[in-house]
Parts: sequence; C-alpha cells; structure tokens
Amino acid sequence: MQSSTEQTLYDFKLGLHDLSGNEKFNQDLFSKIIKTLTAMANTLKNSTGYCLIGVADTPQSAHKHKEKYTVDYKAYSNFYITGINAEATQYHGDIDKYFTKLSQLIKNEPISERDKDNILRNISVVNYFDKTVIILKIESGDKPSVYSGKYYVRHGSNINEVAPENFSDLFSRFQ
Repeated sequence: MQSSTEQTLYDFKLGLHDLSGNEKFNQDLFSKIIKTLTAMANTLKNSTGYCLIGVADTPQSAHKHKEKYTVDYKAYSNFYITGINAEATQYHGDIDKYFTKLSQLIKNEPISERDKDNILRNISVVNYFDKTVIILKIESGDKPSVYSGKYYVRHGSNINEVAPENFSDLFSRFQ
C-alpha cells in the first residue's frame, strides 16, 4: 500500500509462468526478480526492497490472468490482486510446493550467501482478499549487493548496471 506505482523499492509480478502460449516456469523472469532485489538493496544503506508475486499493476494484465486461469482478481487502489493460487496449483501441485521451488531456486542464484540468506529468511506467503501473494524481501547490508559479479541499481522500474567509474559513489552509500 506504500507504493501507488512500481517504484525503486517495489516490484509486482503476476506470476512466474507465461500467460500466453509457453506455460513453462519462466526461469529468466525469476532471475530478473532476484537481480532486481539486489539492485533495490543497492539504493542506500538500510533500504528494503520488495517483490510481490500475485499482483498486477495494470487492469490489462489482471484481465489476461483472469482469462488464463478463470479466477477473478480484486482491484485495490491502483493494483489488481490476482494471487498465485491457480498458478501454484496448476503447475506445482499446491502453494507449499511452489514456495519450496522458489526457495530452492534462490539458493542457485548468483548472489552472495548473505543476500541468499536475507531473501530466504524474509520470504513470506500472505493471504490478501482470499488471494495468496508471495512477498520476496531484501534488506541492504553493510556493502552493495552483487548479481553475477556485477553491481546494479534501480531507478524507478529500470535496472542499470553500475559502471566501474561509479563504484566509489555506490560504495559511499554504505558508509
């Protein structure tokens, strides 16, 4: 509720399976979410970033979800709560198995052990308007977070790689 649009420390995803023809788990999207979380952690010291899976930020996306899974969404403020219930059941058997898969995938991402532990400790499943939403959360540490050997920052909804000449600016945020 603190964000009316996708901004630097918030990200919203309908789910992790494509709504068009390809129904496989979208590993690239999941990796992008983890990269986004590390970029959020690089915003500044003591920042917290969130990715909510099961939330659409446009009515068009929410309607596509409804067409795919024949499940209504709940409009709230400028967002559309779709939940991950149908996706989890259809592709993973249930929400617990879906949650377990995400936890295992986090362990395989090219991020520091500190960030893996941070995300895994802070992952939560909440029910909102009878819809299940998964919240991935990261808190910044004492130094910038790395994704696959590179530093990223988030400006609005865009992720940008930090150029080497800007490393000192990035690191100064954490002093």
